[in-house]
Amino acid sequence: MRQGTLADALLHRNAAPALRVGDVALTHAELRQRAERVAAGLARLGLSVGSRVSLYAANSLHWILAYLGAQRAGATVNPFNPAYREAEVEHILVDCAPSMVLVDRARRALVEDLRSSVPALARVQVVDVEDLPEGPAAPLLPARGPDSPALLMYTSGTTGRPRGALLDHGNLLAQARGVIEAWRWEPEDRLVLALPLFHVHGLGIGLHGTLLRGASAVLVPFRPVTVVHELQAGGTMFFGVPAMYQRLVEYLEAHPADLSGVRLFVSGSAPLPPALFERCRQLLGQPVLERYGITEGGIVVSNPYDGPRQPGRVGYPLPGVEVRLGEQDEIQLKGGQVFSGYWCNPWATAEVVKEVFTSACGGVARSGLRFAPVVGRDVSPIAQRSASRAAMLADGVVTR
Repeated sequence: MRQGTLADALLHRNAAPALRVGDVALTHAELRQRAERVAAGLARLGLSVGSRVSLYAANSLHWILAYLGAQRAGATVNPFNPAYREAEVEHILVDCAPSMVLVDRARRALVEDLRSSVPALARVQVVDVEDLPEGPAAPLLPARGPDSPALLMYTSGTTGRPRGALLDHGNLLAQARGVIEAWRWEPEDRLVLALPLFHVHGLGIGLHGTLLRGASAVLVPFRPVTVVHELQAGGTMFFGVPAMYQRLVEYLEAHPADLSGVRLFVSGSAPLPPALFERCRQLLGQPVLERYGITEGGIVVSNPYDGPRQPGRVGYPLPGVEVRLGEQDEIQLKGGQVFSGYWCNPWATAEVVKEVFTSACGGVARSGLRFAPVVGRDVSPIAQRSASRAAMLADGVVTR
């Protein structure tokens, strides 16, 4: 599940459709070429293997090219919420200490103000994503592997200041491969992608899953009329959160549409209320598949593709993930998708990473996570404690 690197696994040479944003459509080969040229341009600006580069911009084709170009150059990318303002941006940039910030024009002034007022940021290079540098030829593939850092993604900060979860290439590939298998993603699929790309669902599952599978995606802003249009025009999958589904069903109640060509709707980040779940079943023509994940481990649990999909439940561990319930009913999991710790924060890592249990049949797992119960949700069928304890493996746990 962990083998390879993002640049190798995501960037293909075939002529199949890969991405459409507005009027621009790119094949996989064209996307690879564009990413390689951006990688060459960033390298000429001094971005080197292992450098950290922050990405502070709204969803766009520029965002995707900046991200893939930086990955192709061997950098560790730090994407964060484009809605963040001065305090949050300063915290993340000072903590991450990037050599370069890729920013859209709407947010450049904020970054420039911080660079002039915060000494720690004085030497950070600022590059517009709308005017990405390009070179004539891609640099040599950097010597990277599954354990090399790829993504520095900050948590939402619901339990304190945001902390940087450092994810390696193997983590991200294991996450994407798990959902590809569980959700039966095929090269013929077209994802209508309206989720934010700075988030694990939009980036780690939506974009990575599409490219890894050799499928295609259309990137759109979330507006119900736009989403319905794209689904009727050939979209086969849609990923969202409950607030998006609420607006979608309200639109469909006023403007009924045949969505029988869509094979999968996925929801996460919060539970779908039972009443909304039922409205979705009626108006979308199928029950929404709910899943559960966290920044430190990606999407780890999902309702089954073939059903039954039940409201209030997030289902079964994904391929490559093992789950059990702890003594206080906290969820414990392990697998190749699990991060190795928080960036430059040994105290936070020490607080949450502890050796707690090993295999009853010998051996120790690579890593594991422990996090609080999913409030108001039944993570079924992992509540079979006595059966699962002997089978689950972990050498560390993380508490959130």
